[in-house]
Amino acid sequence: MHILEMQAAYGRLRGDSLRLEPGLNLIYAPNESGKSTWCSFIRTMLYGLPTRQSGPLADKNRFAPWSGVSMSGRMDCGTELGELTLTRA
Repeated sequence: MHILEMQAAYGRLRGDSLRLEPGLNLIYAPNESGKSTWCSFIRTMLYGLPTRQSGPLADKNRFAPWSGVSMSGRMDCGTELGELTLTRA
């Protein structure tokens, strides 16, 4: 499976999109531009958001959208059998 494109309302991401090309993709950007947020978003899309954590550093609080909208996302993936879309809201 490989990731084609992602769209997220997650942390500082406000419906932002990230398209990945075939092969190795490097994300090079200044501090506080969302690199780690995209990494956490991928983990959340694939494995879910841990809900047993509590406090301000719990992922559900740390990555709550800064804009106040509900946390949500879409991940378009390609597989040997075709394309699929993962969504979480």
